[in-house]
Amino acid sequence: MNKISEVTRKDIFDLLRIGYTDSSGNNLYFSRYGRFDEIEFLKRIYDLSNMNSYDHRHSNAEGDIYRHTVLNDDWDKDWVFGDARFNLEHSDDEILLKFLCEMFHPAVRNEKDNWKLFLDKFNELLAPDGYELYESGHISGRNMYGWRNLADRDSLDSTTTLPTSTLSNMAAIEKFQERFYDLHRQNNRQEAGLEFEKFLYDLFCHFNLKPRPSFSVTGEQIDGSFELDSETYLFEAKWQAEPIQENALLIFRGKIEGKSVITRGAFISVNGYTANAIQAICTGKQPNFFLIDGMDINNLLCYKQDLIEVLRFKRRSMAEGNLLARFDQ
Repeated sequence: MNKISEVTRKDIFDLLRIGYTDSSGNNLYFSRYGRFDEIEFLKRIYDLSNMNSYDHRHSNAEGDIYRHTVLNDDWDKDWVFGDARFNLEHSDDEILLKFLCEMFHPAVRNEKDNWKLFLDKFNELLAPDGYELYESGHISGRNMYGWRNLADRDSLDSTTTLPTSTLSNMAAIEKFQERFYDLHRQNNRQEAGLEFEKFLYDLFCHFNLKPRPSFSVTGEQIDGSFELDSETYLFEAKWQAEPIQENALLIFRGKIEGKSVITRGAFISVNGYTANAIQAICTGKQPNFFLIDGMDINNLLCYKQDLIEVLRFKRRSMAEGNLLARFDQ
């Protein structure tokens, strides 16, 4: 959907580029990447390792961006607004709105910054086109923000209260958010990896996916399994510094093939996968597992998605040959 006009988009980009002057004559600015560097921030929203490079010396957008914004420093500081790969100028409204919401995430924003003033400014700009950024939850006692149609907001009766079950589920998801971001901050990465498996087990339990913890079969270590629509899926969970290489995916495929012809799986890597790894696993054989990365988990928790529907979407996309499709509903 494209309700956000060209005028509003340009006003938003100008606000981020040059800030604004308040009634006292003070020039105010907002750091859109907050406490992250540019690439770290973009990786929270986009899978840079699987986006094309404009520079022939690099195989993906991440290398391209690093060369021209860090090594060479020969791109304009506001290059992202006009880059067709991100398409913020002409994209569906949801893409731009997610970009804006991510700037105000508690893990991103600098609390000493003027972020609340800019949040209000964005809402002033978005309102004529029928949108607002609103407080959608909390993590570690800090407000998180999502987006919504003003028509949806106005259709709600102010006296209506959400069912207790809905409120309970929202609170549980917020707890999962806190755990996930705590794992990001943990210094002992080996311990964080073990805690990540426990996190996934609890998350699967929350969505009634009947998970089974780590187990061994004929000398092979399986991180766990879960049940989706009466079918069992093996899963492998990795939280390592670099994207997963081809070999790890081929080994996991071999584990699945060693069980039965109907066994399927899910490979979960917080820091994603190399483009070569994804290509290799799609070549020659029909894929028998799909891929989940940190962006999928972040979207699931931030936008209160239904994990069962996410997994069904992933399963269908796997059958269509897209192992890392994004669930954006």
